[in-house]
Amino acid sequence: MLLYDLCYPLLWLFAQVHYSYYRVLVWLKRRPSLLLRIKIKPDTHYQQVCHRLRMADLWLLQRFSQRLAAGYLLRLFESTRYFSYKQMDRDYLAAFDQEELLFQRRRVCVFRWFPARGAPLRNVLLVHGWEGRGIMFRPLCEALKAQGFGIVMPDLPAHGVSEGDRVSNYELAELVLMLGKQYGPFDAVIGHSSGGLISALAMVQGLAAERLVLLASPDNLGAMIDRFLAGTGVAPALAVPMKALYAQRFGFHPDNVGPEIYRSLFCPALICHDLQDARVAPQTAQTLHGALRCSELFYTRGLGHLGILRSPLVHRRILDFLAVTPPGQLAIF
Repeated sequence: MLLYDLCYPLLWLFAQVHYSYYRVLVWLKRRPSLLLRIKIKPDTHYQQVCHRLRMADLWLLQRFSQRLAAGYLLRLFESTRYFSYKQMDRDYLAAFDQEELLFQRRRVCVFRWFPARGAPLRNVLLVHGWEGRGIMFRPLCEALKAQGFGIVMPDLPAHGVSEGDRVSNYELAELVLMLGKQYGPFDAVIGHSSGGLISALAMVQGLAAERLVLLASPDNLGAMIDRFLAGTGVAPALAVPMKALYAQRFGFHPDNVGPEIYRSLFCPALICHDLQDARVAPQTAQTLHGALRCSELFYTRGLGHLGILRSPLVHRRILDFLAVTPPGQLAIF
């Protein structure tokens, strides 16, 4: 048992005391009752303490073995934080059919929307990114519904209301393949952020989809690991044993899950990326455009990594792409 595991119960106890303090403030009318809706958890409210404990664990593991340290980092890389749904989100999703699938002994929630009776079924699969949720596609869902598209929108394992707190990108691609067998084939797969890379990996393995839409998507799994290490302040040298462990587990090296994957896709693809994206560099879209055999590149300005999901301009471009696939070109708006 590591320091973080030993200290977590104490942090959880402190969180309960913290919440009780909020209750007293509300009772004394010194704070609004809305304060009690906040769920206090160590990972969200005491992030700095949790980070220091994890870095201490990593330092101790490195003293014994680089492989142990790499395994610990891989566990952190694959662990997700829980973000609860707001009531307005739950109300919106209540209009969808909600189904549950069992994936690796975990319950996965899938939201489905069917067009009006008698309309031709044009199925679209929406795949959110890391630590995202299906509800993030809400504005795009409205645009798709207005055009008569059927929607399949999962909360991926360890995300949203689906079960789990740890999952790998390769396992997420397996889940997308499972969705294809259950609900496919699809007219298009639309992936945001790492959801785009996951979708491409699933398509290479046989997911039946006529088109691919990549929204602010990374171009390489190995680069995602490198950015994770840089963000946690860990020595870049640990990327080597960490990636080797990944290759041992899944049979391929993370650095090879990138342009080589996209080059093997023959379907038309639309790449949408914002020039002010602070999470996935805008030049990544150029790399994807160069790797894909039949793609269009659509740049926006001022939306950021998440804002691209809410943009009516992007929605119109996606709908145009789903209706007709023109020759690959570069557009900046």
